[in-house]
This record gives sequence, C-alpha cells and structure tokens, in this order.
Amino acid sequence: MNISSFEEGMNAYNDDDFKTAFDIFQALAEDHNADALNQLGKLYEDGVGVGYDFEKAGWHYRKAADRQHVGAQLNLGWLYYSQEERHNPESLYWFRKAANQGSSTAQWQIGHIYEVGDLVDLDVDRACEWYVKSAKQEDNSFALEDLEELRSEERRVGKEGRSRWSP
Repeated sequence: MNISSFEEGMNAYNDDDFKTAFDIFQALAEDHNADALNQLGKLYEDGVGVGYDFEKAGWHYRKAADRQHVGAQLNLGWLYYSQEERHNPESLYWFRKAANQGSSTAQWQIGHIYEVGDLVDLDVDRACEWYVKSAKQEDNSFALEDLEELRSEERRVGKEGRSRWSP
C-alpha cells in the first residue's frame, strides 16, 4: 500500500475532502505520526469526515501530545477547556505543556485563566507575566491587547504594575 504524505492529507483537508484526509491521516497515524494523530483529533472534534466524537478527539490529541506535539497539547487544552464544566484541570496541564514548549497561544491562554480566575485563584500579576511571555514570543495581538487592558486598569495592577508589565 502506498502511504500518502502528510502534505497530501492537508491538501485534501484544505479542499474539504475530509474522507480522503481521514484515510491518509489514519494510515499515517498507524506509524505513530504525531502530525497525523493531531489532525485526526481535529477531524473528530469538528465532526468532519467522521462523526463528532469527543472521546476519539481526545484520544488522538493525547497520543500526539504524548509525543511532544505542541499543537496537539494546545488542542487538548482547548478540548478540555471547552467542556461544559469548563473547569477541567486537565486543560491547564496541557496549556502549560504547550506553553513550556514555546506556544505563544498557550501562554496567552494561561494569562487569561489567571486574569479571570478560571481553574486557579485570580492573580493579575501572574496573568501579566504570561501575557508578557506570549507577547515577547511573536506578534500576539491577543496578548498585547489583554496586557494593555490590564495595565490601563490601575485598580487591578497598581501604579507600579503599569510600568512593570511591559512587553
């Protein structure tokens, strides 16, 4: 059997040919291809090419995340965070794993979690720390906007916080 490349799977995915994309990713995943496992998780999470299946999405994301796939770690964090109870501590664990590998988006999300007190005690200083990390990584407009908004709220960050928390 001729196993297609991941790029061919992504081309099929981008062309909305989800059945072909699924078949390609499935074949690649049998060889433990972390990119393919991550994309299978995405297909199951979105219910395209296959039926929506939260459990299968999580299983595929976890297999890729365990192979240090930063995108899968982030996707697993989002999957757990978007659950109805929304306070699943697994989400923060996976966001931290991705953040520690340099994911600016994960760093921003952790900042948000600290800013609103979701999963952790509300901590504006920690929120600012994570927003700064994210903003320094790349041009992350979400992190910059959230950081500027917090810095403008002197009652939340204090006078010294306005100057301390700069990207």
